[in-house]
Amino acid sequence: MKMLGSGRARPFTAHDPPPRFTALLRAAGFRAAAVDTVRWRHRAGLGSWWDDIVQAGGRRFAVISRLPPETVERVRACYLRLAEPYVLEGFPVCAHLARATR
Repeated sequence: MKMLGSGRARPFTAHDPPPRFTALLRAAGFRAAAVDTVRWRHRAGLGSWWDDIVQAGGRRFAVISRLPPETVERVRACYLRLAEPYVLEGFPVCAHLARATR
């Protein structure tokens, strides 16, 4: 279990399975908790995905922008090599959408 800055255990993380999230909702007093899983293929050009997502920053990608330019280019080259198989059919994406009533 991940810890919060306060030293308390974090009750849920982004990588927990849907049943963990429904249990958390029920523990918070919600009824009829459920999680729907939605899957799709996100079609984006490799260059635009890099420019729009990776270079735009955010917590997940900030570490890349702080690297020396030659290292960023090596990371980009690896990304292009690994992502290339997804160009035609799109990147596989999965989202878990929770719902419940109070």
